[in-house]
Formats: sequence, structure tokens, C-alpha cells
Amino acid sequence: MHPVPINEAERLEIVRDLGLVARNSAPALQAICRRALRDFKVSTVLITLVEENEVVELAMAGRDLPMLPRQQAFCSHVIVEDSALVVADLRSDARFARNILVCGHGLRSIAAAPIRHNGQHAIGAFCLLDTVPRDFTRREVSYLQRLAERAATEIWFCDAVNRPNLVLID
Repeated sequence: MHPVPINEAERLEIVRDLGLVARNSAPALQAICRRALRDFKVSTVLITLVEENEVVELAMAGRDLPMLPRQQAFCSHVIVEDSALVVADLRSDARFARNILVCGHGLRSIAAAPIRHNGQHAIGAFCLLDTVPRDFTRREVSYLQRLAERAATEIWFCDAVNRPNLVLID
């Protein structure tokens, strides 16, 4: 069983509301992924939306990985975190050691930050994945969190543009 946020019903309502909008923001998110891939020098960068039963890829750069059902996805753990989830060696973490991405695709480390809607509900994750064990510095984690905030802003902007009746300024 995957972890579930306390505010899951509200979170899922937001995810359903943003789902198509988030998918349409892919070009901007793709650019953020490419930048992160270059800056962090990891094998894969992934931006996801965590739905009720699945994790949807919004953007990806680097090595292509299969998307997993929510119950098996790293992102399910990320969205319940207050800040970033960092695991230097996935094989050493009981939560992830038997995950198909670790056993079958050779992933060894993750640093991931929740993508928050309006700074509150975690709707997805910004993930840095690598095929070697890796410690991420505080500075790198801080930068990762800023990139997750940027991704959230892009999703919000795309949502605002696609809602002509939305009042942005009172």
C-alpha cells in the first residue's frame, strides 16, 4: 500500500481539475527537465502528476523509464513529504529495494520534491533519478525545490490562461 496524504480528497479534486491543463503545459515543463538534467547530471529527470490510481508523466528528460501504478511509484512517497525525499541508495531503503525501477531498470538514487498547488496540496513530484548511488547536497536539494516551485508556477499559469473567467487580480 502506498502512503496517502491526509488531505487526499481535496488533493484529488485539484488534480482532476488540473489534469488536462497540466498535460498541456508540457513544453514549459520539458524545458525545466532538460535544464535539470544538464545541471544535476543525473540519468533521468521526471515531472509527474499523481492521480488516484496512477502517476502521469508530464515531462521527462534523459533515460526513458516506464510509468508505474501509484501504489508502486516513488512519487506516492514524495507527495506526503513536507520537503524533498532524498535516498542516496534505493537498494538500501526497505520502501524501494524491491521496486521494479530499482531491480529491473537499475535505478540507485532519487531526490524528489513535491509540486504544490498554491503552495499547499502536493499534486505531483519533480524527480531526479540516477543509476548510481548518490548523495545530494543541501544546495542541490534547495535548487531541486526551486525547480519544483517553477514547475508548479508553469502549471498554474497554464491553468490561468485556459480559464477565461478566472480573476487573477482583484
